[in-house]
Amino acid sequence: MVGQLLLHITLFLWSMSNALLAVASEASLAKPSCLSQCGNVTQIPYPFGIGAGCYLDDWFRITCDNSASPPKAFLNKTGLEVLNISLGGTLTVTSPITFSNCSNKKSHRQARNVFSSPFVYSQSNRFTSIGCEVIALMSDFGKPLAGCYSICDNTAHSSSTIFPNNSCSGLHCCQTTILKGLSFFDTTFRSMLNDSESEKECKYAFLVDRDWFMSTNISTIVDMDNVPVVLEYRLRQYSAQDIYGTYNLSPQNMTCNDDWQCSCKTGYQGNPYLLDGCQDIDECLNSSSCRAGTCINRPGDFVCYQPDPRPIRRINVGLLVAGGVIGLLFLLIGARWSHKVIKKRKDNKRKQKFFKQNGGLLLEKQLSSGEVNVEKIKLFTSKDLDKATDKFSIDRILGHGGQETEVPLLVYEFIPNGTLSQYIHHPDEEFSLTWEMRLRIAIEVAGALSYLHSAASFPIYHRDIKSSNILLDGKYRAKVADFGTSRSVSIDQTHLTTQVHGTFGYLDPEYFRSSQFTEKSDVYSFGVVLAELLTGQKAVSLMSSEERRSLATYFLISMENNLLFDILDSQVMKNGRKEKITALANLAVRCLNLNGRNRPTMKEVAVELEGIQLSVRAETKVQQVFPGVRCVQTQEINEVSDVVSSSKGPCTDGGAGSSFDVQPLLVFNTQ
Repeated sequence: MVGQLLLHITLFLWSMSNALLAVASEASLAKPSCLSQCGNVTQIPYPFGIGAGCYLDDWFRITCDNSASPPKAFLNKTGLEVLNISLGGTLTVTSPITFSNCSNKKSHRQARNVFSSPFVYSQSNRFTSIGCEVIALMSDFGKPLAGCYSICDNTAHSSSTIFPNNSCSGLHCCQTTILKGLSFFDTTFRSMLNDSESEKECKYAFLVDRDWFMSTNISTIVDMDNVPVVLEYRLRQYSAQDIYGTYNLSPQNMTCNDDWQCSCKTGYQGNPYLLDGCQDIDECLNSSSCRAGTCINRPGDFVCYQPDPRPIRRINVGLLVAGGVIGLLFLLIGARWSHKVIKKRKDNKRKQKFFKQNGGLLLEKQLSSGEVNVEKIKLFTSKDLDKATDKFSIDRILGHGGQETEVPLLVYEFIPNGTLSQYIHHPDEEFSLTWEMRLRIAIEVAGALSYLHSAASFPIYHRDIKSSNILLDGKYRAKVADFGTSRSVSIDQTHLTTQVHGTFGYLDPEYFRSSQFTEKSDVYSFGVVLAELLTGQKAVSLMSSEERRSLATYFLISMENNLLFDILDSQVMKNGRKEKITALANLAVRCLNLNGRNRPTMKEVAVELEGIQLSVRAETKVQQVFPGVRCVQTQEINEVSDVVSSSKGPCTDGGAGSSFDVQPLLVFNTQ
């Protein structure tokens, strides 16, 4: 009996301690000491936040306009007004209605572009058009993405008959779904009838939250300027270090999908994006949890304890309480120790799993068998990396990449001269990329990609070739980096079918349409890099006119209209010969062919680039040995020291005439 009563008291004290702990550490959705409300937006959970140190980065920074009544919340970087934020990975913002020929309404207002941000338009939205005999289209740089057609009802005389049952089924109002991952679109209208009067009628279209639209009187929308739209936010480009401020994270009481959209497990509540943000729910505070007996709360759930109906003998209550407290202390100490042991064991198992899954065992085997160059490859232990990075200190971070795994890590050599993108788009007055350097860098990158595609034991597709992923070492030699999205394929495989990854402006249009990535997709991205090297322009420039927004499209149009030398970078014009520049530009055009089958392989690209470089070097040697020679009809050169002879024909001296006008015909022995 005494033991049974002691058990009662121990369970009661344990339940009370859990309740007190739950109250003391009630889960906060915002970071500590950060504002969590602005006007009607009653919850602003992290990664969003107001004020320094309260948000993940500038994309999630909320500004509160207190001059409005009530105050309004805005996404600082996009300017979108925020109506609601959910920890389920969505937020509701306002989006403008696009009007045409509507009195007292500004025409051609467009939805906000959220490309390159962590936000995309949710598929819970519907693209909606209201008008008579009109097609409303969503388009991306002129390419239709979605649309719908609404017809007239000439017998309708009121809003109730124009929109019967407040529905939008094609009569004066139509709706359609949108593509997954949509981040940018324009809205345009087309009339189905060649009737000038119908073209002058008021029509408008908008992307709108489906639930809000279904509960709203359609006829009142014409009086509005904006409607609610749902955005999804995805954190897959951020690391655990970015989100939680710690690298070695073992998520507690939460689950996450591939897009880093997280939620607390059943029995827990709070913010999964904060350390220890998911706290246990005390189900025993709900009187209906246990209809009979004693409710005992446990982490993630609860139990109902049924007391023994037999009478309990009177004993010293003081001894029971003291025994219960001692028992509780032992229980808490044991629970804490068990938690640490289990956590450490889980961490070790997770590291071993990732190490095996991501090729760690294969690399160990190759190192021990001498299959790889041991002098160039080394395995570092976690202790080595912990010491080298000062325990992964934030002060040691140089940048953030796209790696999806934590174990094993790739340890690269330190590349001191930054990225190729910096030197192309932000040239230094003391150092500039000459024509020769640009050609050499192109050859080095092509050689690296050719090796990945055809010389490695398993073909490897990089999947994110761009100038910012090409690093320059101390001698300005190119190093292809950022293999976070790379994939190896079997020799008999021709493509990868995956969710679309990459950088806008460099993405192969075929890959974007089909989700099938081939080796020719890397070739297309390399073609964009060649265009950057030649023109000095960015792959995408949203501030430019529509025809110049995409460098690949602008470059192809310029080549088609023989306007290459109107768009070249000044350094290319200064140092390069016309025929060599043209050869490189023609190669870029072939790489950018919209039909992947018509593009060259990276091996062919590398060979052709080396041929351009060899001809440039040979001409330079001829000018050094015979500075007066401007052209030779037929020459044979076996070595630099050999005698150069001309079979026939006059050669001009260094008189007037541009070097662009001369195209020497040379035959070289390159063995």
